[in-house]
Amino acid sequence: MSKDSSPSKQVPASSDPSVPSTGDARKRHLLGCLGQFVYPVELGTLAAHVVASERSVPLESVSDDERARVAIRLHHVHIPALVERGAIGYDPDSRMAVAATPDPDPAVEGGRSSWSNEA
Repeated sequence: MSKDSSPSKQVPASSDPSVPSTGDARKRHLLGCLGQFVYPVELGTLAAHVVASERSVPLESVSDDERARVAIRLHHVHIPALVERGAIGYDPDSRMAVAATPDPDPAVEGGRSSWSNEA
């Protein structure tokens, strides 16, 4: 192996614009997991699915501590960003999330879920 291909010579992911940040990757996992549900899903359940998806492990192997830690981060960082983009609906009081529907219908305005934390 040449010196140029060593890991220390590679561009760090944080400085390479083609590599998504951890937050972007988590949002993709969040959207992918949320898209598997046809009904609103509770934040803790969603967090467990996100952790399992990120780590490619069975859902049962996600610890309560991991689930709780990720749920807090989803609630305060990732979900609000996706609600703002209109990608998901979220009720912070019940901590239930739902994917926005791709096609507008009477219950959905502009492709956004009618179920969001916007007044």
